[in-house]
Amino acid sequence: MIVSSNCPRRPAKPLCDWPRVCERDAVMVTDADRIVELGYVSGLHGVHGWVKLYSLTQPPAAILNFPQLLVAARENAEGAERDRATRWQSRVVREGKSHGRRIIACFEGVVDRDQAAGLIGCKLAVRRSELPRLADDEWYWTDLVGLKAVDAKGAHLGVVSRIFDTGANDVLVIESPRGEILVPFVQGRYVLEIDLAARRIQVDWEPEFD
Repeated sequence: MIVSSNCPRRPAKPLCDWPRVCERDAVMVTDADRIVELGYVSGLHGVHGWVKLYSLTQPPAAILNFPQLLVAARENAEGAERDRATRWQSRVVREGKSHGRRIIACFEGVVDRDQAAGLIGCKLAVRRSELPRLADDEWYWTDLVGLKAVDAKGAHLGVVSRIFDTGANDVLVIESPRGEILVPFVQGRYVLEIDLAARRIQVDWEPEFD
């Protein structure tokens, strides 16, 4: 998902809800190569190779903006955990659309229900470099996870572990030695500075506020 200082309640652009970040199996992985999960194949639709998608993007149909998606290999989809050993296969999205409250799609080379069944449970992703470019005052959730958090005086608080949406605003979850610190993502009030290059976020928040 995107967080924006101009739209603190709900971001206005297609974005990726806090996706887990998995790196491909390689010695060196740049930020542009980083893999961002956008959802997974949740079921079958009809008999001609269409599948249902569970989308983590906002709005959900934004997952269809990508002409190709990385699909986790079947053996990885069945495992309880997937990490840097995850194997991803690039697949062309032949067609996709909203169908009621569902998102459905068909992939090139998948023409019947039996072939589509092999995709159930597979995670869907793109490389970080494929995500739309944002304005200077917007950030993808995936880019904020892992940042070192410091308070207004520069003292270390912990590391951003995840972000969630309360409806009123987004909330940063900072893992600290004292436990979780919850900081509303309100630019200028609680979030003072974000420096992605330095992997650092400064917040005006005291641990005892929790």
